Amino acid sequence: MVAVLFNYACHPTTLAWDNDLFSPDYVGAARDVVTSIYGVPALFMQGASGELGPRESYVGDTAIADRNGRQLGYAVASTIESLQPAGTTFVYQGLRKSGADLGIWADEPLSDDEILAAAALDAARIEVTIDLIDMPSVAELQESLATCEDRVMQERLRRFIDKRRGVGDGATFDFPLWIWKLGNALVVAVPGEAYSALQIALREAFPGTPILVLGVTNGGVGYLPPQDRYTDETLYQVWQSPYAAGSLEAVTQAAERQIRSMV
Repeated sequence: MVAVLFNYACHPTTLAWDNDLFSPDYVGAARDVVTSIYGVPALFMQGASGELGPRESYVGDTAIADRNGRQLGYAVASTIESLQPAGTTFVYQGLRKSGADLGIWADEPLSDDEILAAAALDAARIEVTIDLIDMPSVAELQESLATCEDRVMQERLRRFIDKRRGVGDGATFDFPLWIWKLGNALVVAVPGEAYSALQIALREAFPGTPILVLGVTNGGVGYLPPQDRYTDETLYQVWQSPYAAGSLEAVTQAAERQIRSMV
């Protein structure tokens, strides 16, 4: 073992306004647990978690963030301990007659072809053109900010300006996806914050392929909620997002097509 990559879909938002320290939130303690057990670097990959956060969150106590992280770190270790040794597979060896018939299993080396397949590397970057919601231009938003005296609205307008700059002043946006093939596994990365439906759909479409989904990759603005959530205009992820209804589904379909071509 030279490193551990672990993927978890959850906002690192244990800590909030009552905390005045720089902190990696739950991720730090999770990494500490993994590295202390295995003595190798641990790389955290945040999954598609547009609607997911810690059960105990928005607090100021860093001990709670560490406790959340330990839960994840030990779950990672439990998963690793369930795996077979690298380069092997678990094979049925037959029956051993005793007081009962006992099934015997043992680790056996993978074939050269299986080892070669696990060493294959590939990468692709694609773009999906998605519709944007109807929204003001950057200039119009800046005019509104100049005359606004409400602090909360000022902050929302500043975020809106950053969002509009991120996707441009057009009616559509070329949404990028990055896909890496790491042997038998895949990493699918998107900017912004997709709902967990993205990773659920991809894993269901390719049940025999380990898929790690990353959000907020190379920056990005806005959320990607499922189409049926757009009926609730009070939902933060809906009114905050520059992307029109159906965008998540379009991105998911494009990712599926690209993965199919790679596996």
